[in-house]
Amino acid sequence: MSAGVDNEIDSQIKRCLQNVIKTEDGVRGRFEFPESFIGFAGHFPNNPVLPGICKIKAALILLEQQYGTAVEIKEIVRAKFFSPVSVNQPLDFICREVSADRAHRVVSINITGDEEKKIAFLKLGVVLAKRDQ
Repeated sequence: MSAGVDNEIDSQIKRCLQNVIKTEDGVRGRFEFPESFIGFAGHFPNNPVLPGICKIKAALILLEQQYGTAVEIKEIVRAKFFSPVSVNQPLDFICREVSADRAHRVVSINITGDEEKKIAFLKLGVVLAKRDQ
């Protein structure tokens, strides 16, 4: 994937984010992906399904809201996808930090749909971008 396409996907995902709430132990947010979202292109014709990588990218964007800086994925510890996501389906993300040290953090992300339907569970190893001193 080229940097230009990757940046466009990130930009579109950011526009789908709404209702960010920082909590004592993490952050919550809701995403809703319209039919025009680039991630649905070709995945799959006449039956659009949100790719798993878009759910992971959405989680990283939400974590950037929590930490106030760019977040880079270092490891996918676990990724379990329970239900497909279609156009305009609201998704609630709940991100919690599981562990952290100076260089690395592990976060868990529960993704649910309407009526608390389980969509996915992610556990990611991430690092925060260095801030200018």
